[in-house]
Amino acid sequence: MKKLFVSICAVALFCLAGCKAEYDPITENIYIADAENVNYKRLTIDNEGGSTSFSVRMSAPAQSQVKATLHSDPAVLEEYNKLNGTNYLPLPEHLYSLSEEEITIEPGKLSASPIKININPLDETVNDADKYAIPVSIAGVSGTSLLEASSHLVIVLDRVIVTNILKNAKFSKFELPSDTEAAKDMSKWTIEFLFRVDQLYRNQQLFWVDDRKNVNSVFVRLAEFDHPVDELQFKLNNTPCYGPTRYQANVWHHVAIVYDGVSYRIFKDGKLDLQIGAGTNAGLTCSWRYFEITAKSMSELRVWSCARTESEIANNMYAVNPDTEYLELYWKINEGEGSVIHDYAKYHHDMTATGTWVPGQRFPENME
Repeated sequence: MKKLFVSICAVALFCLAGCKAEYDPITENIYIADAENVNYKRLTIDNEGGSTSFSVRMSAPAQSQVKATLHSDPAVLEEYNKLNGTNYLPLPEHLYSLSEEEITIEPGKLSASPIKININPLDETVNDADKYAIPVSIAGVSGTSLLEASSHLVIVLDRVIVTNILKNAKFSKFELPSDTEAAKDMSKWTIEFLFRVDQLYRNQQLFWVDDRKNVNSVFVRLAEFDHPVDELQFKLNNTPCYGPTRYQANVWHHVAIVYDGVSYRIFKDGKLDLQIGAGTNAGLTCSWRYFEITAKSMSELRVWSCARTESEIANNMYAVNPDTEYLELYWKINEGEGSVIHDYAKYHHDMTATGTWVPGQRFPENME
C-alpha cells in the first residue's frame, strides 16, 4: 500500500511538472508598455510638429542586462491599415526622431527611460490630404525574450488643418453637364460635408440635390417644422430620416450620409448615428446633377459613387486625397478670396459663391 501511495505521488508530481512546463507563462520578456492593450497611439500635430513618448519595459525585473533596438517597420503599418481599413502612409524619416534607438535595461530593473518622439515641422514632402503614421518595433533583443503581441506600436498622426472658411455664404445654383459621371444614376453613394450654424431655428435647410425632374432628390435640413430645432433630417425622394444625436450652434459638425442600395446610414462627427433600411427606395439609383446649397457656412463638400465605411469617414473628415477612387465631386470651399469654388476631384466642376472669407479656422476645433 505504501509503494502504491509513493507511485501515485510520483505520477502526480510528474503531471504537475508537465503542466508547468506547458502552461506557465514566460515570466520575463520585453515589450512596449503603450501597446499592452492596443497597438496604436494617437498624436495631434500641426505644421510645427509635435511630440509624444512611450516606454519599453519588462514583464518582470531583468535577471541580466537586456538590450534591444527600436526601428521603423513598414510591415507593421501595412498590417494596421489592413485591420482597420485605413490608408496611413509612413511619415518620412527625416521628419521625426527618437531620443533613443538602443535600449538597455539593467539587472533588477523593469524599464528603460521613456522614449521621446519629436515630430519636426512638416515640409513639402507630405501632402495635406494624406494621412501619416510612425510604425515602431522592437528588434535585436538580447538577454531576454520578446513579447510579440506588444512588440510594436503605430503612432497615428492627427493633423490639425488650418484653413479659410466662407461665412454668410450664398451659393449659386449649380448644374452638372448631363454626360458627367456624377450626373449619372448611382446605385451606391456617399455625400459628406462640414457645416456650422450661428443659431438653431425651424426649417433650416442645408442643401437639396435632384436630377431636375423632381425625382431622385436628396434633401438635408435642421428642424423640420414640428421637430426639435437641433435635429438633422435627411430625405431621399421625400422619405424622411431623423438622426437621434443633436447638433449645436456655433460648432462645426461633420455629416456623412451613405446609401448602399438597401439601407441608409448617417454619421455625425465620424460616428454612426443612424442606420435603417431603405424601404421602398431600396435599389433606387440617384443622380447628382442639380445642387442648391443653402447653408451659410459649409466646408469639405464631397460626393462619392460608393458607400464609404465608418473608418474611411472618421479618418478623413477634414481633408481627403483628391485622387481617391470613387470621389466624383470635391469642393473644399477654402479659397480665401474671390467667388470661384474649385472642384478638386478629377472632373473639376467649379461653382461660385459669395460671402466673407475668414482665415485661421482649425479643424478639428477641439485640437490644440
